[in-house]
Amino acid sequence: MTGGSDLLVTVLVGDNWGRVSTGLTPSVQTNGLGKALALARLPADVIAAFPSPLDLQYRWASLLIPAIQKDPDLILARAKELRSSQENLVLPSF
Repeated sequence: MTGGSDLLVTVLVGDNWGRVSTGLTPSVQTNGLGKALALARLPADVIAAFPSPLDLQYRWASLLIPAIQKDPDLILARAKELRSSQENLVLPSF
């Protein structure tokens, strides 16, 4: 799934993260298992910002983990705000 959940990641980490990030940080392994484990270790509030944990994609590990490491308070605040407004959020289905 893309589109709506991509928007959620952009809201969480900001639009510049995809452009600024030139690669994976040492804390995010490049294999599928490493990315899956990194996503599983996300704070509960970040996971709850998505309509379903199944909407999380491996490719977002390299964006979410560094953003949380850089400014955890900001990311957690954004996640809580998204979660609280989620009942008003309608994601497009593809």
